[in-house]
Amino acid sequence: MPRRISSIRCAGARRGKEDEMERTGRTLAFLLTALCLAAGFGPAPALAQGTTRYVIIQEPQPQRPNIFRFLFGNRRQPPQVVIQELPPDPRGRVYAPGQRRPAQQAAPRNSRTKSARTRPQRSAPAATRTAVAPPKPVVTTPKDDDAKRVLVVGDFMAKGLANGLEEAFAEEPKIVVIDGTNGSSGLVRDDYYDWAAELPKTIESEKPDAIVMMVGSNDRQPIRTDKGSLAHGGEGWLEAYGDRVETVAKVLLASDKPVFWVGLLPVRSSAMSRDYSELNSTLREKLEPTAISFVDVWNGFADENGGYVASGPDMNGQTVQQRTGDGLNLTGAGQRKLAFFVERDLQRLLLGGDAVAALPQPGAAALLGESAPGEESGMPAEAAAPAAPKEVISPMASVDVLPVVPGESLSGGSHALAGERPGKVEVVGERSSGAIPAGRVDNYAWPPGR
Repeated sequence: MPRRISSIRCAGARRGKEDEMERTGRTLAFLLTALCLAAGFGPAPALAQGTTRYVIIQEPQPQRPNIFRFLFGNRRQPPQVVIQELPPDPRGRVYAPGQRRPAQQAAPRNSRTKSARTRPQRSAPAATRTAVAPPKPVVTTPKDDDAKRVLVVGDFMAKGLANGLEEAFAEEPKIVVIDGTNGSSGLVRDDYYDWAAELPKTIESEKPDAIVMMVGSNDRQPIRTDKGSLAHGGEGWLEAYGDRVETVAKVLLASDKPVFWVGLLPVRSSAMSRDYSELNSTLREKLEPTAISFVDVWNGFADENGGYVASGPDMNGQTVQQRTGDGLNLTGAGQRKLAFFVERDLQRLLLGGDAVAALPQPGAAALLGESAPGEESGMPAEAAAPAAPKEVISPMASVDVLPVVPGESLSGGSHALAGERPGKVEVVGERSSGAIPAGRVDNYAWPPGR
């Protein structure tokens, strides 16, 4: 037994030496081949001028151990010979194998031209917002030579009002709208633009048949008086502003033309809306005793609480955007709606039409808010009082009562059709509070015995 073990050990040692010699010989063969290739022996492809060739011998990666390699041993992988070619360096520098070479060489310092770097072209990003279509141009019908002239004066809000009136009367050859506004003007800064001094010149040159004024959006600032400058919101400011309103009102009344003074609108800023509401109160107080018609448009651009809203019903009753993104100006639809509050009176005054009959849509009367047609017009009674529309719906009454008109049937007969309200109401039936009688259609109880 010991001899057998010793012979096995000797055979294993001899086999190990043979394997080692075989591996050594194989390695020397690869080394000689590599040296020959490096020296230029043997066929080789042509190289570009200045191209450097490196021969790199890569040792095989160690193999992962497994049960077969544990039992039968690892099979030695021969080393791999890799030939690497590098392009010539512009500056003639030589890099050793494995040394990192710059990806892009800088141009020589004496060169005046810069290397052009190619960058991938990026496509333009797609638009994230839909472009707002420009407003459709208003096709204006040629005006008659004797067309009535409406002069609109005031600040930037009056400019929007003039645009709305131009659209309103675009197809009316008998009315022409004249824009006499100054966007940055007001009643406070008379040193910048004095409406009391400029209005007589404008009226004389334009010779209007009616005047529409809307001003005050720029007047939230100190006002100068004979006693000095008064801060906005301070003591005496509203009184001084009321004096300016009276001065301009006298100039307008001196023209002996019908005048409509449009009030201010609510805006997004609560502080500005509060100030505009105070200015409207001052305008109403100063203009009501005169022949100037004060047109209150606040409710037409406010919610049920009198606050600012950006959208609302248009002339067709459709909800549209009425205010721009700044929360102050009006969109085209808002300008057209603002003009509606004056259009009805101008049409009745200049053309003799009925304001109720002239509504473009049956639902357009809702644009008037709480104002009734002809209310606070300031015109003579025969011109300001339109024909009362006939009632087409009878007065509402409780379902427990029916109107009784003497000498007529229960339905009211001709009196109800004429819109006359009955003066007497009698109760013809009362709701019972007990059990429903058996057999009636509204008695859903099961018959007895079932």
